[in-house]
Amino acid sequence: MLCTPPTTESGRSAAQPPRFARHGAPYRVDFAEVARGYGAEGVLLKSANELGPALQRALTARVPTVIQAPMENAPTPTPGHWNINDIYRKGE
Repeated sequence: MLCTPPTTESGRSAAQPPRFARHGAPYRVDFAEVARGYGAEGVLLKSANELGPALQRALTARVPTVIQAPMENAPTPTPGHWNINDIYRKGE
């Protein structure tokens, strides 16, 4: 497995999660299948409607359950800015 982060035009690493490539083709790890390989339950969601039933089955399962919910990483530009210090403060 080769993990190659995307780069900008200048060749620097972009601030995005790494892309995985196998034999030059991108792929996603099937964590649900990996879980089943270890004896756990594994569910790969295909739609948001499957989440509720998957959670119900996970809560009643006698073994650990991995629920994989593929997400599209589509950044949404927003106007203005935010400061982490406005929403986070250290404990006293």
